[in-house]
Formats: sequence, structure tokens, C-alpha cells
Amino acid sequence: MLPSVLPILLISVGYVDPGKWVATVEGGAQFGFDLVVPMLLFNCAAILCHYLSARIGVVTGRDLAQICSDEYDKSTCIFLGVQAELSVVVLDLTMLLGVAHGINILFGMDLSTGVFLAALDALLFPVFATFLDHHRASFLCIYAASFILLSYVFGVLLNQPEISISMTGIPIKLSGESAFSLMSLLGASLMPHNFYLHSSIVQEHLGPPNMSKSALCHNHLFSISCVFGGIYLVNFALMNSSANVFYSAGLASVTFYDAMSLMEQVFRNGILPLVFLFVMFLSNQLTASTWNLGGQVVLHDFLGLDIPGWLHRATIRIVAMVPALYCVWTSGPEGVYQYLSLLRLW
Repeated sequence: MLPSVLPILLISVGYVDPGKWVATVEGGAQFGFDLVVPMLLFNCAAILCHYLSARIGVVTGRDLAQICSDEYDKSTCIFLGVQAELSVVVLDLTMLLGVAHGINILFGMDLSTGVFLAALDALLFPVFATFLDHHRASFLCIYAASFILLSYVFGVLLNQPEISISMTGIPIKLSGESAFSLMSLLGASLMPHNFYLHSSIVQEHLGPPNMSKSALCHNHLFSISCVFGGIYLVNFALMNSSANVFYSAGLASVTFYDAMSLMEQVFRNGILPLVFLFVMFLSNQLTASTWNLGGQVVLHDFLGLDIPGWLHRATIRIVAMVPALYCVWTSGPEGVYQYLSLLRLW
């Protein structure tokens, strides 16, 4: 099972981001339990897409970007490459804003300083990893990813909220703000760059020579289902709690501080802001490092570029910093919270 577990552990870190968390809380606050079933369907769609990505890598021995570059014309490949890079920039932007907001809550620093600190911290892990060989750097990423995922999932499962669990299970009509919330949840579940990355990472974890490809594909399906099942349980607990606390009280408009208060109720622990910042910090590091390990396939196969991984990563971080600084300078904390929800549409 290990060869099938390791790739999805690295990929799953990208789903522990503030944007997904905000989209879930917003959905529960505005529409109660109506979005629980659509969120489950989006989660199942993510499982299917990641399974297909892993299966393509196992069966063909090639990653998705290589196959697309052979099948499509140059303009289509450039479009797909730009789409994947924009997806990474948006994820990086949510990480920057989330860590900056955490620094603001814990230490009282202004948001712009928090953005600069968040941008610098992503250099720590990749720089440290350069002193290790590729194999050791990969396993260091895997260990850290395992810690993040276990903390994220079991933090909820072992600290069941006192708020009652309930669900109507009736999807709502796609109109107005409900469509906006649905698209945010969909964007938080399906990230294009992760599919290319997943099909690339599985090439490094093909298991023992005597294992059949069919058995390995089944193992990938089981591992992906378990990981995304755990992530869904966390999101369900957050949406359920948000619906009980905010929607039932008629508070459709919430802020970052309201959401943090909700998280304290879910985890029943007053040190939640510190834990939140620590998990976001590690997730920020791992997202940067994982893209360094496998993100070159998009540049090489789609865009025909061959640049060092550190330069690629630095470019993404600089591009993400520009809208992050604009957001904190013009909108403040409340605007940052709304931007985190808006970014999941991309």
C-alpha cells in the first residue's frame, strides 16, 4: 500500500488551505445544510479525477502533461500550461493571505508585514531541501505531509464538536449567491495543477516489480478514497458547525474572527489560532516543496521552458505577492476573508 499512499499524501497538502476552509464556513453560514450533499459530490469528483491521474501514470508510465502535449496542438498546450500555473498562483495566494492573517491574529503585526513574512517562510523548506538528495527531500516532504493531514483530520475526529450533527441533504437551486458558494466549493475541490502533479509523482512510487499494474491501481483508489474521505469529514464538521452557529442565528455575513471562534468550538481548544498558524505554515512549506519536486513537468511539456525549480518557485511566489499586498492594503482583514472565498472560483 505504501507506493499508493505516498503520492496522495503529498497532493493532499494542497487541500489543507485557508481558501477551502473559508468556502466551507461561508457555505454553512449562508445556506445551512443545503450544500452538504453538493460538497460530497465535489469530493467524489476529486476522488475520480485523482484516481484517473494516478491510473494514467501507472498504466502508461508517463505523466498527464506529456500525454496532453502529444495529443493536442501547441496553442492548446500553452492554454493548459497557463491554466495550471494560474492554479498554483491562486493556491499560493490563499496560503500567503491565510498565514498573514494568522500572524496578524497571534502577534498583532499588520497584514502587509505578515504577507512578507509568509512569502519568506516558503523559502526555508526548499532551501533546506537543496542540501539533501532528491530521495531524502521527498521523504522529508512525505513525513511532514503525513503530520499535517493527520493533525487536520484527527483533530476533528478525536475532538467531536458539542454542536449537534444534522443534515437535510437536499441540494439547493443554482441561483444568485448559492451558485457563487457552490462554485467556491467546486474550486476548492478540483485544482487543475494537482492532476498533472499527481500523475508525475506516481512515477517515483511504482511499488515492487512483481506487483501488477491492476493491483497498484486498486491500491491508489483505496488510498485516494481514504484521504479524501477524511478531508470531507473535516469539512462536513466545519459546515455543520457553521450552519448551527451562524445560519441558525441569521448571521449570514461572517468575518475571519467569527470563523476562528467557530473553529475553537469545533476543536474545543483555546490554542486553536496557534495550531492554525502552525498547520498553515507547514502546508505553505510543503506546497512549495511538492511543486518543486514535480511541477517542472508543466513548464517543460506544456510551455517548452526549462528553468531551475527554485526560479520557477520564486516567480510564482512573487506573482502571488502582488495581489496579496494589494488586497491587504485596500481591503483590510474583512476584505482578506472575502478574497479567500472569491479565490476558490479560480
